[in-house]
Amino acid sequence: MLAVAETEAILRRAASRRVVVVGDLILDEYFWGEIERISAEAPVPVLQLRRAEHVLGGAANVARNLASLGALVSAAGVVGTDTAATALLDSLDEAGIDRGSVLFEAGRPTTRKCRLMSSEHGQQVFRFDVEVSEEIPEAVEERLLAALQEQMRSADAVICSDYRKGVLTPRVLREITVMAREQGIGLITAPKDTKAEKYTGATVLMPNLRNDALRTDGRRSAARGHRFGSAKRVRRDRGGGHGARRVCSVPGRGSNAQPGGPTRECNGGNRGGEARDGVRRSGRNSGTDR
Repeated sequence: MLAVAETEAILRRAASRRVVVVGDLILDEYFWGEIERISAEAPVPVLQLRRAEHVLGGAANVARNLASLGALVSAAGVVGTDTAATALLDSLDEAGIDRGSVLFEAGRPTTRKCRLMSSEHGQQVFRFDVEVSEEIPEAVEERLLAALQEQMRSADAVICSDYRKGVLTPRVLREITVMAREQGIGLITAPKDTKAEKYTGATVLMPNLRNDALRTDGRRSAARGHRFGSAKRVRRDRGGGHGARRVCSVPGRGSNAQPGGPTRECNGGNRGGEARDGVRRSGRNSGTDR
């Protein structure tokens, strides 16, 4: 664990750093209400909606957390031409995040994770997702890479936050690696895909334990007791001049996350909280099993 003084020094250095965050931008939505009866149509509870709220999720949450530390953050990704995109972009604006590299793709919905929350029980009772996980088409890849090339010229680091929603294609990741190397900046990757070769060239890999276990030996049980062994295997398998130089794994959480839930410490003292979602979620926790 890092000492308090070391942590404070790291946080001070984060201020005014230019960071590009690219990946799957997600809108986390919460619908709060009371459950007073069971539906006559089916044996399911009826939620009487009282209020709704939304926060930035996925790569957008990583960007928000960095901005809260004083970093100068640019977000890059793909959204639809829908009301969810408007809400997401407005939230990026409110957080002071540059969204010039956020692209619109007609016909592709903005990724939404919609949670129905019981006010009286303070917990999630149901979740539905609106998303498309197919890889973005080549024309969108071209536009995204062109925007990233411009952004990364003045960046101190780039973070790839992958939730397997189709933005971080093998080509996009490969080109980002080349650009980061040319600019001499760090490339931090939060991987989701079990195909580890996608992330070759990252300076730092930040998987959660569940995905780390699946990536290294395919056994979920490894996430419960072999975190350091699997991390060493990733370093060995992806080591050398083109592999990840550091691996940090943290306990993953299921999809039953809710506002105000617990955060997790990153073993080894890196990233101050959850590996997939950036430094720490500000009052909201979204499951790593997106």
